[in-house]
Amino acid sequence: MLEAKGLPRFLWAEVVNTAVYIINRIATSQVEKATPYEVWHVGENEIFIDARSSLDKNDGASSTGNGRPQLRNRQLIRPPEKLEAHFVEFHEPKTYSKAVSEKNATEWQNAIREELDAYEKNGTWSIVQLPAEKRTIDSRWVFKVKRSPSGDIQR
Repeated sequence: MLEAKGLPRFLWAEVVNTAVYIINRIATSQVEKATPYEVWHVGENEIFIDARSSLDKNDGASSTGNGRPQLRNRQLIRPPEKLEAHFVEFHEPKTYSKAVSEKNATEWQNAIREELDAYEKNGTWSIVQLPAEKRTIDSRWVFKVKRSPSGDIQR
C-alpha cells in the first residue's frame, strides 16, 4: 500500500510507528473502557500488594546506612556440592507440512484450529474473494511450544 502510493521507503518506519501509536490509543473489545496504552501504563503512584500478605509497622520504614556495601566473609561462601546439566532436545517444526506429518500432528492441528477460531471470535479476519490483479500478502505459521516456568508444556 505504501509503495503503491509512492511513499519513499525511508518514511515507512514512521508510518508503522504512527499506526502502532494510534492503535494503542483506541479502545479494544478485549479491555472494556480502556485503551492498550492505559492498560500498560498504570498510574505512577499506584502500589500493588498481594492480597494474601499482611503488613506490619516496619514494612513502610526505610533505613539508611553508611552507604558501603555489606561484604560477606569468603569462608562462608561454599561452592555447590555438585553441578547438574540437563539437556533436552525438542523439535519444533518449521513448516505446516512438517507439523502435520510428525507423530504429534493432532496436537499441532488442534492448536491451528484454536488459533483460527480465536481469529473468527475476535473478528480480526475474514475470508474474502481476492480482487482481480491483486496479490496476497505472504504469511506463515510459527510453531512454538509454550512452557510453564517449571518447564512443563502449557500449550
